[in-house]
Amino acid sequence: EDEGASFPATAEVLRENTYVDDIITGADSEQEAVELQRQLVQLLQRGCFELRKWVSNSKRLLQDLPAGHLETPVFLQDSHQPHFSILGLHWSPETDCFSYRLNVPLDDRPTKRSVLSLIAKIYDPCGFLAPFIMQAKCFMQFLWTTGLSWDAPLPSDCANKWCNFITDAQALSYISIPRSFQFSLSYVIELHGFADASESGYAAIVYFCCQLSSGEVIVRPIMAKTRVSPLKRVTLPRLELCAAHLLGQLTSHCSSLFKDKISPENVHLWSDSSVVLTWLRTPPYRLKTYVANRVSQTQELFPLEVWRHIASGDNPADCA
Repeated sequence: EDEGASFPATAEVLRENTYVDDIITGADSEQEAVELQRQLVQLLQRGCFELRKWVSNSKRLLQDLPAGHLETPVFLQDSHQPHFSILGLHWSPETDCFSYRLNVPLDDRPTKRSVLSLIAKIYDPCGFLAPFIMQAKCFMQFLWTTGLSWDAPLPSDCANKWCNFITDAQALSYISIPRSFQFSLSYVIELHGFADASESGYAAIVYFCCQLSSGEVIVRPIMAKTRVSPLKRVTLPRLELCAAHLLGQLTSHCSSLFKDKISPENVHLWSDSSVVLTWLRTPPYRLKTYVANRVSQTQELFPLEVWRHIASGDNPADCA
């Protein structure tokens, strides 16, 4: 705050892109990245801070740094490329992609405690593993309903389901997620969000849709969230409304992150529930309290014009 006026853009990076003691940011070009690096170093030097553990996919940014200031890479068993851990994800500078590596030992006698412990270790801040984690959440909720103690072995049918889940978890290592968005090459950038629900739970996911100057269209997921349904029975239309409310919150967060690149008229939200779309077009005072509260909060986030209907079979939020 004291020196930020001298480097306004860099000060904004520190305010918005600092996670505990890590600064995670980037630029649209190598030249911009070099200038950002220079300003970051100068700004923090004024406070007697020294940046270390540098990581980049640009050799130019790293070539003049002392070896002791560079992050130490790790080499995964099934890859010869160096990887770095960033917020629980593995990032490869060579491919500029994120990947997941879960060390999931096969447990001969799984218990409720070991199941919850493993699920808690799956760190997925952006929700790229939402369909996979949704299964884990539903399984854990089912275990609560069985009344098992923490250290009692799971029944054979539950243990088999958990073993299948562990087996599927090994396939996550094959998932590769590109890091960068083609903002500098795009002349039309849209934000599309989708919501869906079932008796098991509900989900929301937000995508970028970038149209390049060449005419090519690139669609990429940004963030997703899932919730399990409460044990107390809730009607499906109300769960669909909860999904729409979650989507509104998620899209509002994504819009704030890219406020300088996404205009309000390029935000589109989709639901496959005609009931929910009707509720969103209804004044809250005419609705029952449960529905009215969520409708009111959702209406405050985005105008009604952004909401549209999508067929259930085309809804990408169908993991719920």
